[in-house]
Amino acid sequence: MRINKLLPPLALTLPMLFTSSVMAEFGTIEFSFACKVLDQQILGITDGKSYRWSGYTDGSEVGDTFKFDFKYAYLDETYYLDMTSDHEELDNIGFTVFQSDFENINDTGMALWTDSLGISQRVGNSVINLDGRGFSQVTGRRYYKNDWNLMIRSGSWDNILIQTANCMNVPNKLGIMMEKVRAFHK
Repeated sequence: MRINKLLPPLALTLPMLFTSSVMAEFGTIEFSFACKVLDQQILGITDGKSYRWSGYTDGSEVGDTFKFDFKYAYLDETYYLDMTSDHEELDNIGFTVFQSDFENINDTGMALWTDSLGISQRVGNSVINLDGRGFSQVTGRRYYKNDWNLMIRSGSWDNILIQTANCMNVPNKLGIMMEKVRAFHK
């Protein structure tokens, strides 16, 4: 008899624990930017002479696509963000940022942090600036609803790749993720 009396309150309580707002706070948010390369140039210099190419042999080409993957996860009363890419020239872009790494969330909602190598990074609802340890950089801005422009730089001492990319229909989960981050830092 006692079990029967407990079941109705439990049956009402359990569904409330798993509503979408609670799951977003205690679970994960995952999404990707699917992007298309619009243009690219490789600039190089050897022995004081400048060179220009349209791409690397077996490298990405105009029209190719790549992804940036984002993950927000809440674990053990703290959160972390993972940001990675499958772009073949951006092998140095990849971060795991913990709640304690954030330096500032400014008035516009921009999250600023310094990674383990002392390089400043930032992500916001409409701006991204990720620096991959000096050899790769991604800067981007939302230009219309959930469409983004990206500029990609990758290279080192004697040549550098510069690409432009368009990312259409990016899920609105970036805004949801940034709201979760801001809520922790109020």
